[in-house]
Amino acid sequence: MKIKLLLLLVTICFAEQSWGQDITSIRLDFKNKCFYPEDIKALEKLKKGDFYQLKIIDVNMNLYKIVFDKRDTIITSNVEFPTFDLVNIEGIGDLLGKINFSTNSVSNLVDAFNASAKGNHSIMLMEWAKSNDRNLAKEKTIEDIKSLIDVHKDNLILKDGLLKSYKMEVDELQFTIQKKLHSYSVLDKSNSTYQLLSGNINFDSILVQTQRWRANIKSNSNAIIKQQSEYLKIVSVDNIKKIIENDTELKEADKTLKEAFTKAISNTDKLYESVNSEKVASWITELVYKDNNSTFSYTTLPQQLNGDQTKLNIQLIRIKEDSDLPNYQTEIQFPQKRQFYVGLGMSFYYAGFRNEAYSVKSTVSNEENTEYNIVDEKNRKGELGLATLIHFGWRPFYDKRTGDWFAVNLVTGPALSFTNTVKPRVAVGGGFAFGYKNMLTINGLYMGGFEDRKSETYNADAVYSSKPENVTVSKLAGSFAISLGYIYKF
Repeated sequence: MKIKLLLLLVTICFAEQSWGQDITSIRLDFKNKCFYPEDIKALEKLKKGDFYQLKIIDVNMNLYKIVFDKRDTIITSNVEFPTFDLVNIEGIGDLLGKINFSTNSVSNLVDAFNASAKGNHSIMLMEWAKSNDRNLAKEKTIEDIKSLIDVHKDNLILKDGLLKSYKMEVDELQFTIQKKLHSYSVLDKSNSTYQLLSGNINFDSILVQTQRWRANIKSNSNAIIKQQSEYLKIVSVDNIKKIIENDTELKEADKTLKEAFTKAISNTDKLYESVNSEKVASWITELVYKDNNSTFSYTTLPQQLNGDQTKLNIQLIRIKEDSDLPNYQTEIQFPQKRQFYVGLGMSFYYAGFRNEAYSVKSTVSNEENTEYNIVDEKNRKGELGLATLIHFGWRPFYDKRTGDWFAVNLVTGPALSFTNTVKPRVAVGGGFAFGYKNMLTINGLYMGGFEDRKSETYNADAVYSSKPENVTVSKLAGSFAISLGYIYKF
């Protein structure tokens, strides 16, 4: 049990170290069009395997999409601004104004309509239609028809006023939503325009309001349809229909009222369509989408430096081509400077190796004998050669722009001599380098290799009867040298 607990603690500690790994931030201030200087300096210390993140500050993600390292990192939404076409509710007041039977107040007309609905005018008209003494009651019947039309007319005017009231409320909500949506298109949140356009949008309030409007409009529509049905039922009775057709004023009033019923039903249908589920969903969808991108900042996922150096390409591209906003692009390379580096280069060197050179001189003493002497050529002036050196460099002033071109090196590598017989060498030493990526180097070296020396078998003062062979032999030696060369810093 104790072992399991210990393993669990070790695992947790390891996980915390992994999760808590430092990630270098590259912050770009889009408003001022500049990088944070301390971030650029931190990038210079990145090593292979380290993580970094790009953070863009003060960028409106509803106006720009970010293309990072030539890979698109956001999805451009296909959701467009809702058009919010306000329903054109055609007024029926002018239409019904052609009917001038009554001058009662609206409240009286409502009471009259309620009375009619209970059967006053309707019952009297229906009883007259069944009566045999119709001529005596005709004048009274015409008055009842006029009153019935008048009540229906004014009730439609009242319902038209209710529809217009709902239309104004819908218009107000749409205006509030339009203001909020346009606030997402402001480049700078500190701008006074943003303060004027921005406001709190309560999704619960939108849903509650639209649900109430839908219920009221539907109820209003049903009431108008029911009212139309009741009226048509009465005026379709043969005796009443004949009276209306034979009276020019009643005929015109009946036609106008029927047209008003049709238009009122059409208006309620249009207004209901303006707050249908699809329209309300489009408002909420657009608000949610815009609000998701309203943070005015952008942060990439952690990126790993997988090489010794990386080029980072950043593009800010306007989402809408017709917005006339400019596109932006920049590219940075890092690590731009490093205090420690490794470089490989070629150098010419001059070393103090003394390779002895001897020649063999032959002399004929008589016709039968030849004598041989060893001659010292005395060619011991040093050695030139070519070295391939690995430089381990250090910039002591890398954080100062006036001195970051100077570096100190430790070097090692193989070399070849430019002697009569090419000889391999091994060099180790140190020196100085001047430059940034392409660097000139001066190094002091100590080199090891073989020198040509006279064999102990022979003597320069001796005379030999046979020609000496292999006068010199190779012996291991060391020498100081100086080199001048070039390196390309990785």
